[in-house]
Parts: sequence; structure tokens; C-alpha cells
Amino acid sequence: MNLESFKRKFSVDIGSNLLIEIIKGAGVIVAASSVSFIGADSIGKTQNFLNEYVLPLFALFFIISTLTINWAYNAFRRHRPTFPRLEPDFHLIEKHIYHEYRSATEIQHRRRYKLKALRNGLDAYRDRYQWTGQGSISISSAIPGQCVQTAFQRNVWTFFDIRFSRNLQKNETVTAEVVWDFVDPQQKALRSFSATIHEPTDVLHLELKLPLTYTSKEAVCEHYGDFGAKTSFGSEVKQIDKNGLAKWIIPKPGLLHYYEVRWVE
Repeated sequence: MNLESFKRKFSVDIGSNLLIEIIKGAGVIVAASSVSFIGADSIGKTQNFLNEYVLPLFALFFIISTLTINWAYNAFRRHRPTFPRLEPDFHLIEKHIYHEYRSATEIQHRRRYKLKALRNGLDAYRDRYQWTGQGSISISSAIPGQCVQTAFQRNVWTFFDIRFSRNLQKNETVTAEVVWDFVDPQQKALRSFSATIHEPTDVLHLELKLPLTYTSKEAVCEHYGDFGAKTSFGSEVKQIDKNGLAKWIIPKPGLLHYYEVRWVE
């Protein structure tokens, strides 16, 4: 991260956090004041001898209400994950993943991206993949003038860069497509493929294609909070049609959420 990016991210983070705290504080004050006014006014009207203590009662109600509302807010927030604000380079208008078994040992995996640059001077897009088989891998770009370069390995992931033919300007769009050809002679690869949403994305397409000789009739589509999460946010079953195809379309997928398609032979 260069100095300019750091300054921009730092100022945005400070501004966002400050705005959130101001809104939170204003909400607590309004709610506590309303409860306090209603409580003090009701007591003053029903208990005449307490009329002269309306202001102290209001203050007491305000303190109790503020503490109660703040406790309830924090208790609710504990069950909702929070992350620092992300500053992605791209907005994904569309991400399309096509996973095809051409035979029991040959797999083709394709990803097509329609990207919108969020700042000037971008010349590459970074993504990652995981290969669970034990055979050979061939990776290439399907777009003339673009190339794919392996960046680094981290844990089970291989990161790669798609290099464009030129620098992009802010709000400019570009389409990229990467093709993997896997050979898995021992058939070790997991019967699944997935996507994690690292940038704001308008629509995610996950498409499975199996040989007609396979007996699989259904694909299980699951949505998780992250890769390896214990609990699923939702699950649905897609029928594999007579052509061996199953499609799952997710509008506005959640940022940093994980989507997986799996099947059983």
C-alpha cells in the first residue's frame, strides 16, 4: 500500500467511525430522552407530591435509559460481525464461474469477470484459486492482449494477477476471463467449487457441467459467512438438467461471504 492509499484509507476510516459514533450517540440520546420524558411526566401527573422532583426524575430516567439502551445495543452487536472498511480497487459488475467435468479425470474451470475500476492507473486484477487434485494444471487468459501471472502461494490458495493491455481510468470497465485445465488421474479433486466475495459485486453466477454419463441429479448450493464456517446461512438444491447443467445465480452476494456448489456422484 503506497502513502497516498494509506492516507485515503486512514481518513475514510476515521470519518466513517466518527460518523457511526455520532449517529449512535444521537440515537441513544433521542431514545433515552423520550423514555425519560414519558416516565417523568407520567409519575408527575399520577403522583402530585412528586411534581417538584420532575427534573431529578427526568435525569434519573435518562441515566437508566442510556445505560440500558447502550447495553442492549452492545449485546445485539456481539452477534453481528464487524470488519474494518474495505478499499477495493474494483467493483465487480458480474462474476461468472463455470466448472466443467469433461471426463472423470479432466476438468475445465473458467472465470469471467466484468470489472469497473474505482481509481486511475489500474493495470491488473488479483484473485485466487485452490486445486485439490494431484494432477497437472494449465492456466491462461481467454482475452487477447491479457495474460495471467502467478503471484504467490498462501496456505491452500494460489494467488494470481490478470494483467490488462493498458492502464484503466476510474469508472472504466473491462472484461477478463481465465481458463484452467486440470488433469486429475487419481480423481482426488473435491466434488465442489466456490467463490468468496472480496469486492462489491452486483451478480455472481455459479455454473456446473457434468458428463451425461454421471448419475448425479442434484447440486447442493450453500452460503456461508466464510470459508470453513461451521454454520450455513442458507442452502438450496439445484436440479442437474438433461444436458448435465446446474446454475445458481446470486444477486448482490454478501461482501466477504462464501458460496459453494457441491455434488455427489
